[in-house]
Amino acid sequence: MNILIKYGKIHGTVSVPSSKSITHRAIMIASIAYGKSVIKNRLKSVDTDFTVKACKELGVGIDEQGNQLIINGVNGKFILNGKTKNLYVGESGTTLRFLTAISILTDGTVIIDGEKKLRERPIGGLIHVLLEQGILVKSIMNNDCPPVAVKGGFITGGKISVSSDKSSQFASALLLIAPFAKNDVVLEPINLKSSPYLRLTWSLMKDFGIMGEFDNQVYKIKTGTGYKAREMTIEGDWTSASYFMVAAAVTGGKVKLLNMNPESIQGDRKIISILSKMGCEIKIKSDGLEVSGRNLKSIEEDLGDNPDIVPSLCIAAAFASGKSKFTNIGHLIYKESNRLESVCLELNKMGIDAYYDSSQIVISGGKPNGSVIDPHNDHRIAMSFSVAGLAAEGETTINNADVVNKSYPDFYNDLKILGAKII
Repeated sequence: MNILIKYGKIHGTVSVPSSKSITHRAIMIASIAYGKSVIKNRLKSVDTDFTVKACKELGVGIDEQGNQLIINGVNGKFILNGKTKNLYVGESGTTLRFLTAISILTDGTVIIDGEKKLRERPIGGLIHVLLEQGILVKSIMNNDCPPVAVKGGFITGGKISVSSDKSSQFASALLLIAPFAKNDVVLEPINLKSSPYLRLTWSLMKDFGIMGEFDNQVYKIKTGTGYKAREMTIEGDWTSASYFMVAAAVTGGKVKLLNMNPESIQGDRKIISILSKMGCEIKIKSDGLEVSGRNLKSIEEDLGDNPDIVPSLCIAAAFASGKSKFTNIGHLIYKESNRLESVCLELNKMGIDAYYDSSQIVISGGKPNGSVIDPHNDHRIAMSFSVAGLAAEGETTINNADVVNKSYPDFYNDLKILGAKII
């Protein structure tokens, strides 16, 4: 599906979809918990559907009732009766990494595979730690990427160090299974990027009854406590909110966002302070978040903990006066696309000077022109450049626009609610 976007200011109110990160984690934890959990307001998207499907195939009872899930947890044990289960997870990196870890809770073998692009995403850091912990696991192609084969067992526990420079999900995956270790676990991520996502995992584990401590990026987990079922409602996604916030910023429009928690521990809430520094007027109200666009100023910001809002903030920078720089973001090359390269290629098409090196991206703001955008099969590139198209001179075409279904199937419908001219 290709779409055409015309210049136009946006205005109105939209309800932001639920957090993708929290939805993945809640489904995984509820699946291995004791008892029946009720997950309300879950995100339904291609990626989260793969997580639901995989857990079902491992024997978890999941009743899907619209945006609500009723999950009957397996209390830390998937029953495969010694058999091998093949699981397909599409292009969902989160599903891949978390599933690799919780698959040790089977009495058989699990093989996890996905699309061609997923087979390029690294998982060696997690595999190597699981091997050190006594688990039989391997990259079938011997390249530290999927497909991955995991034989059930129990990790030893004790002190665990995990390299986290490519993804915090390796550490999150190990945290998820730490309560089932033979001994108490002390988990220490090394060269941690995207630390708020790891804290998010920890917060949900505590909500589901896990005992432990967190201090100075070291996590101490008591073994034997186990997860206990609960009822929860998932809050709005700050990464998804970023597209509408930037849309208001670059078009000079005004939007009100519902379903947002201003006290959220989601790291991408940081976009409030960043856009405020760039000149936007942002008001937090009792019923939502109100964003009004103004003339944008350039900014320099360390986004090592906030990789998912880098593409949308690069669009803001493209329309700002002066040169912006976002640093500590070398790990973006391991996403659905090499996002540093993708952003620069597409901004260059729009007439904006942008370049990157191993750890940063630099953008000289100006007046982007409409262009034909290749999203590089990356949902966040597609959504970010759709926002650019709203304020670019002329018309912008987004090729393969349905890639947004990975995380936000209603994205273009919601843009239209705000008055976007989309054909």
